[in-house]
Amino acid sequence: MARQIKLTADRRTATGSSAVRKLRRAGRLPAVVYGSAGARPIAIDRHAFERILGEHASENLVVDLDLEGEGTLKVLLKEVQHGPVFGEVLHALMPRIAQIIMNTTFRMFPDSDAAKGPKAGEKPKATPDQIALANLMRGIHF
Repeated sequence: MARQIKLTADRRTATGSSAVRKLRRAGRLPAVVYGSAGARPIAIDRHAFERILGEHASENLVVDLDLEGEGTLKVLLKEVQHGPVFGEVLHALMPRIAQIIMNTTFRMFPDSDAAKGPKAGEKPKATPDQIALANLMRGIHF
């Protein structure tokens, strides 16, 4: 069984190049977690992140991200930006796994009630096929 990869992250409110430079000087790495709730800028420990990248052959990893105030989120490490000269890690993009599974499921079953969206005051219900696919996707590491 694959080992779970865990990272802790803090929300960051300051954005822009000067704030990011200060963050990098402090040993933190700017990153963005995005999903249906929108994009959230975060800061993670650079040393822990580089250690995780060094231990794995691929940069596309499923990570349990412990985000302050929100608990643990499953994210896919989708894109890592490296510096052009020394190859240092500059930035990371991480979509939420639940968002990937739901989008995949909706594309595969476009005529389902869940894909059509909620009716007035109703929550969408997933079909047994969608639930089976979502459970299958949880076991796959990209």
